[in-house]
Amino acid sequence: MKTYSEILDDVETLLQDAGVDPSPPSANSVFATAELDSLMPSALSRISQFKPWQIKTTKSTVADTRDITLTTGDKWRLLGILKLEYLTAKDPPVYRNYTRFGDVISIKIDTRPPSVADIYFFWNKVHLLQKVLTTVDTGGTLEVATAVGDVTIDVEALGTLTIEEMTTVAITGDSTVYYVTSTATIAGNKATLSIWPPITQVNTLGAVVTLSLTGSTLDIPLEDYLARWLAAKACISKATKSYAQVNTAIATIALGVTAIAAVAARITQGIADIASGRVEAAKISAILDTANTEIDKIGARLTQATTDVADGRTEADKIPAIVTAAGTAIAAVAARITQALTDIASARTAIALGVTAISEADTEVKLANAQVDLAVTALASGSSLVNTIPVGGGAAEYMGQAASDVGTAQGFVLSGQGLLQKSSADFNNANVDLGTAAREVDAGMAKTREAQASLEQANTDMGANRTYIDQAVAQLRVAQGYFQESQGYVMEANTRLSTNASYLQSASGELRAGSNKVEEAIVNMRLVATRLQVSQGGLNYERWGRTELTRVESELRAYAGYPTSIRYPRD
Repeated sequence: MKTYSEILDDVETLLQDAGVDPSPPSANSVFATAELDSLMPSALSRISQFKPWQIKTTKSTVADTRDITLTTGDKWRLLGILKLEYLTAKDPPVYRNYTRFGDVISIKIDTRPPSVADIYFFWNKVHLLQKVLTTVDTGGTLEVATAVGDVTIDVEALGTLTIEEMTTVAITGDSTVYYVTSTATIAGNKATLSIWPPITQVNTLGAVVTLSLTGSTLDIPLEDYLARWLAAKACISKATKSYAQVNTAIATIALGVTAIAAVAARITQGIADIASGRVEAAKISAILDTANTEIDKIGARLTQATTDVADGRTEADKIPAIVTAAGTAIAAVAARITQALTDIASARTAIALGVTAISEADTEVKLANAQVDLAVTALASGSSLVNTIPVGGGAAEYMGQAASDVGTAQGFVLSGQGLLQKSSADFNNANVDLGTAAREVDAGMAKTREAQASLEQANTDMGANRTYIDQAVAQLRVAQGYFQESQGYVMEANTRLSTNASYLQSASGELRAGSNKVEEAIVNMRLVATRLQVSQGGLNYERWGRTELTRVESELRAYAGYPTSIRYPRD
């Protein structure tokens, strides 16, 4: 007799989904344990329909009626009643037919039972296969003594958690095996258990109650059929998932179609944007041609300005040589003036010498005058004595004295004459120096005039240069006007380019959006392919499951189980 987990392993092994198969996957990758658990009650019910759990219990008739009411425990896992035995303990047994209406069983007998009597019920019930016993403490005691026919018992000294349906209950001193018919919750170490079959004897307070996990009530072939049937049913159940995958795939295809339609719309809009961009680009070409025309005008003006600047440079290039010549002339003027100053200084020196000589001559003349005056005085004195006879000297002495004074005066005059001649020579030298200075000054004036002429020529050339520069500036201003005009055209072209870029960007955005939609459509189509593959796998599961289910149920119909009796001749 296998346990629940062993049978579940058999199912998973058949499904190649964990179980005892050592190869990957080692976990339930397709069929979850909870999914198989949910199918187990149906599997037990279906197997039991072919070969039920058969159990015989004793019930009691009711006096003066053929009707017997089924209890909740009687209906627990009930498939049907095979037969009734009444009266009991007869040889051969006396089996009775019956009818059922709701929970009431009516015995097919001619005479109603006159009193309470035993009647055997042969039950066909769904097989037992308990998965788990939650509570750890499996022992307790009766809190209340039991009476025959009780369908509940009060148990104390229990553990915690719950006591699941199908748990086996054994009461010390009672040979009947009881089963829990509904899950009971343990509270305060106590629980009230609904059991079946009803209590068959009186059990005293404190009697030991033992709980245990109920094993399979199936025979060995039925355990195999159960595993196979459950595996087949699990595979069939996957078909709905496959159909769901197909439906999802259809919906996904619709999404892909929508995405593709969106792609077409995006491409159409992108083409429209590109066309608009081309229109703007066509305008740009004309605008740029106009701008180029203006730029060509700028080039002509710049060429003329360059020519004017070149002519100005030619005139300007003359200026340094002219200025250099003027500088040379001015340098010569300076040299001439320096020489003239030297000559004038020499003349001044000579004049000073002449003045000194004249002064000295004047002194000599004055000395001569004084001697002359002395001579005149002597002559005057002698003249008065000419006609007299002096006592001593006389006029001759005075005449001699006068002659001596005149001689002395003559010496002074000669000395003054020499000084005047020296003065005349100094003045002549001064004249020569002044003449030389005059000539140097004249030469300097000539160089000054030459420098002035050079500077006037430089000024003229600078004026010409300014004229050329002014012309160049005028040309550049005209070019600037053309440039501003061309700049306006370029700005307009730039605006058009921005508009074109905007259209192209919009087109790019539309195409990117279209690309995204294409990718979305591709993803959807891949998802469709995946879902169809999954659905195909599910259909393969379903195909195998239906084939296996048909085979199992066919075998179950043919399976009569092990012989329950053998006919031999009676003694």
